[in-house]
Amino acid sequence: MVGEHQRELLLLVQKASRAIKKSDVKVLRFLSEECVRLSSVMQDPSVVTLAVLLYSYSKLFERQYYSKYTSWENVCYSCFTQFDAAIAALRVDDFGLFQKEISASVRLLQKVEPQFKKHIEDVFHKARVTKGADVYAKGLSLGRTASLLGISSFELMDYLGVQRIADTKEHVSMPVMKRLDYTRELFS
Repeated sequence: MVGEHQRELLLLVQKASRAIKKSDVKVLRFLSEECVRLSSVMQDPSVVTLAVLLYSYSKLFERQYYSKYTSWENVCYSCFTQFDAAIAALRVDDFGLFQKEISASVRLLQKVEPQFKKHIEDVFHKARVTKGADVYAKGLSLGRTASLLGISSFELMDYLGVQRIADTKEHVSMPVMKRLDYTRELFS
């Protein structure tokens, strides 16, 4: 991994760890967007998974009724531990260990009591599709985005159609003829 991106990822994970400990929904959402931006550059599945994970935690913290489940405190404690281990891995330039810790955080969410597990899986799946749309909007191809997130292209296309992301028009600063005249003037 490129050093600059690794440092940026380390800072991002450190901020995420603090935000998770404070249950700060806004910061988690912002950091999730930063992960999306970084993942569009790095195109690494673990960075995309981190974006989904942060977005999922923001949704879980936003809905206070999750705290009533007996396994909620265990999930939170284990999450803190996993993020601390991910930070330690990035500090010693062990990106493989970082990937394992992020994957372990995802698996952790899948090992909770049955009623809670269904809610978490639903939040996590919706977060994958939502973050997929964000990654796609940053310029990654639809197929590559879907494969990075482990969702089908059809799911992503369905969501993109509803959100109308693919229909957004690029901002054009001046009409085509003026741009062409300007370019001709530059090279004459």
